[in-house]
Amino acid sequence: MFRWVQTPNQADLDTLSQAASLLELLDAALADRITLRQARALVEIAVADCGGIAFPLSALQTKYGSLPFRSIKRLKLLGLVDMEDSPDDRRNTLLSLTHRGRELSAALIKHLQN
Repeated sequence: MFRWVQTPNQADLDTLSQAASLLELLDAALADRITLRQARALVEIAVADCGGIAFPLSALQTKYGSLPFRSIKRLKLLGLVDMEDSPDDRRNTLLSLTHRGRELSAALIKHLQN
């Protein structure tokens, strides 16, 4: 049987509860169409997009290791992410949210603020 090294406090439990409700929201919005890894990538892209910055695909690969290109293509097929060649270096691909991706991000932010 697993035993906690340190018993979680109320703040830890609240954080876990908030994470669970956020995952429920993602699941409801996307109806099992993306993986958790793709959801993580979507959040990274959303953070950059909120700052008005196109997110380089290479940054995801550096941060998460082998994040397959097809995972991002899946987000594109769902209408959540746009992909374009970098104007500075055509070997790089830049990612940004679509209108639908921004709507989903806004719903996640609103959910977290409540």
